[in-house]
Amino acid sequence: MSKQQLDAIASRRNQLFLSVATIWELSIKVNNKKLTIFQPLIKID
Repeated sequence: MSKQQLDAIASRRNQLFLSVATIWELSIKVNNKKLTIFQPLIKID
């Protein structure tokens, strides 16, 4: 694989991670009001 391809994969992975982290953070904020924390099952290869 070229460096360009590897960079593209890393970039997509970072974007996915950031969106998952954002969703997780929002769900924690919402669920804190109910005194429960929802922990999604996440698998990032």
